[in-house]
Amino acid sequence: MATGQPVRHELRTYADRPIAAADQDLYGFLSYADAFALLLNDANTATPLTVAISGPWGSGKTSLAQLLEVRLKVSEYWTLGWDTPPITCWFNALLHRDAPHLGAALAASVTRQISVERPLLWRLLSPLPSTMLSPQRRAWRRVWFGVAAAALALVAFLLVLAFFPELRARAGALGRVFGQWQDQVSLLWVAVPAAVALLRSVYRVADSVGTFVDAPRSAAAMGTIAEVREQLGRIIRQAQRRRVRGGRHQRRVVIFVDDLERCPADKALDMCEAATQLLGHDDVITVLVADLDLIESAAATRYEQVNEVTGTPDPQLTADVGREYLHKLVQLRFNLPPLDRAAVASALGLAGRHDEPAEEQE
Repeated sequence: MATGQPVRHELRTYADRPIAAADQDLYGFLSYADAFALLLNDANTATPLTVAISGPWGSGKTSLAQLLEVRLKVSEYWTLGWDTPPITCWFNALLHRDAPHLGAALAASVTRQISVERPLLWRLLSPLPSTMLSPQRRAWRRVWFGVAAAALALVAFLLVLAFFPELRARAGALGRVFGQWQDQVSLLWVAVPAAVALLRSVYRVADSVGTFVDAPRSAAAMGTIAEVREQLGRIIRQAQRRRVRGGRHQRRVVIFVDDLERCPADKALDMCEAATQLLGHDDVITVLVADLDLIESAAATRYEQVNEVTGTPDPQLTADVGREYLHKLVQLRFNLPPLDRAAVASALGLAGRHDEPAEEQE
């Protein structure tokens, strides 16, 4: 009677989670990431630029994008033409799909992430509107506002002593100290209003962006999108920090927009248009990580074309409009190729393994 031992194979399973390090790359994405990093870090690459990494669900788009982010900050790449590594920020459209307007959510997210990279002086002189801050940062701002209010109250009290000398004797220690600071306090009377006026004028660096976040449709209807774009560009330029000589930026900004095709079609299209309008600045690169075929179909549905002769929808004209729509938004599209069978077998631990027939025993 023939008996034998079953052949054992190593079984590997994988969660739906993108990789984020080069040593996790099992499918050869690193070579694509290196090529993109060289292109995006090249100072001669014209900007603004919109790049798309396209492929069906599960093809590895986000894995490639995360490897690209890592490679962008490798020193031998960014030192080719820049002083510091690029600023990178992420916007996951799926996590904001319930937002009334994805374009407004994108503007708020990008502004918050890039604002952190601004010099401290700019952050103090032109803080972001409270509506664009996280709850924790809003709490800290209330604390600082309380401190500032107390300081202004002290200044106001000293000014009262300046104009009413008879009150100094009743002010105790502050009255005695005031006698030594009389000239300096008098200067505060002029300096404080000037400083407040300056802060109010500089504060508008993100005022229109905050209004757009609160009411994007109204902002678009009132024609203030151009102002929002300019203010967002000013924040980006502050984070990029221009050189004293040469007049060019010290670093680039690369914005990754992921999971776009998993949002409602109308919102996804609105966000594509908003990204083109708001992020079109020098040395800013937008990377769309999405199945562009689905976005193209959604655009074709929105801008359906009708045959002038028959008066009925024309599928060919409609498809052409969908493609042209994306061509205007995306300058460089990369379609992920199918995974190599040998690489998949290696990742599953099956490379080089063959079933061996069991030996027969009598």
